[in-house]
Amino acid sequence: CAAVCLVKGATVVIAHVGDCAVILIDKSPEATSRGVRLTRDHDARNSSEVKRVVMCGGAITNDRLHGRLQPFRAFGDAEFKGPG
Repeated sequence: CAAVCLVKGATVVIAHVGDCAVILIDKSPEATSRGVRLTRDHDARNSSEVKRVVMCGGAITNDRLHGRLQPFRAFGDAEFKGPG
């Protein structure tokens, strides 16, 4: 898996693939929680991810892409991608 964050001023840009998550932790004394998750999993529990996969011609079987890949976005998954 891989995750990257770019922080510039008050703007945070995040990208991730594979089985990882990005969590923002506020260590200030005023913090009201221990952390906030900034990413969503690329799997069958994420309805927008399932919609994206189906619109691209993929199929979800047993909560896996084509019955094999979980999470849906990963390195080394070229056999699941079309041309281009």
